[in-house]
Amino acid sequence: MKSDYRIAKNVSILITTYNRSKFIELYLEFLEINNFGGNVIIGDASSKKNYLFLNQKIKQNTGINFSITHLHVPKVEENVSYSMNDCFIACLKEVKTKYVIMTCDDDLIFPKTLEILQNVLDKKKQYNGANADICWVGKNQINVNWQVRNILPKDPIDRLNAYIQKPFHAMFTLVRREVLDNFVPQEFRKLQFNHFAADYSWILSIVINGPIKKINKPFIFRQWHDDQLHQQNPFLSYEKFTNSEFYEHDKKLFLDHLTKQISLKSSKLDINVELAKFFQKYEEFRFNSSQESTFDKFYKKVQYQVVKIFGKKITREQINDYLRGYKPLFFNKKAYMFIEVSKTIQNLQKKYQVLS
Repeated sequence: MKSDYRIAKNVSILITTYNRSKFIELYLEFLEINNFGGNVIIGDASSKKNYLFLNQKIKQNTGINFSITHLHVPKVEENVSYSMNDCFIACLKEVKTKYVIMTCDDDLIFPKTLEILQNVLDKKKQYNGANADICWVGKNQINVNWQVRNILPKDPIDRLNAYIQKPFHAMFTLVRREVLDNFVPQEFRKLQFNHFAADYSWILSIVINGPIKKINKPFIFRQWHDDQLHQQNPFLSYEKFTNSEFYEHDKKLFLDHLTKQISLKSSKLDINVELAKFFQKYEEFRFNSSQESTFDKFYKKVQYQVVKIFGKKITREQINDYLRGYKPLFFNKKAYMFIEVSKTIQNLQKKYQVLS
């Protein structure tokens, strides 16, 4: 419930956007409803017309009670990854807070949990980052990704190996400002594989730069809608990338980027050998991620047994509901919080018509 009390005051939220003003308006209202008190810095790659339109909307919104910096960072070329890097780099230059988190315009950060994570980093200097649970919401669906977890080894190579055992989207981690000093490859415009140029670099850089503490609270609410980035700009699959003529070139640049960061923090004697071992596991994960998931296999087994015993067909969504904690069988306080926040988001989605 909205009040005069403000939370997460020492946090900057960096948001990238491109011609999606409704999502930014929704995001700002969501943060205001939940009493955010830090800074929002928007890197906007939109056309000048759309940038000015949104900028005027922000200035006219007198109901917002936190700091907003709205930067115009026009696309230099038609490459989503390059543009997002340009936006994040521009946003970072404006950060004046102790902590920072990166996000996109449709991935909502829950301020109440952000405040808790800020306090964790204030009290626990051994952590460079802190995160919590990720949820997908939209079209009357709620789905929690339970993979987010602690990554606590002291050496960066050991952290990478711990991370690859069960990878998650580490981009959504609240970090100390200095963690992001080198998270973008210096020569990212020479990388043709978009994932190496952007999100894979961001994720692994955050893991390399220090231990990450996870708490069990709802944190990131990712929105299902018909204007998803991967639908507009489908990236080359990892399998096709490994068969491309630029694979070896991009792989070398990517590993060089990681090596530079690791060398500043690792006590391992042969970083290149250790990194090569990790990267082999990483590639295996990227290949296998396109195959049938463990849940898909589990679902088929459960469905078969239900049909066999009861003569009824159970849907994937029904199994999901029970496993995720949204039915009485596994109902708990955290599930209730997910549902309550998701209802707020679904109302805002209807208000701003972002699902159509």
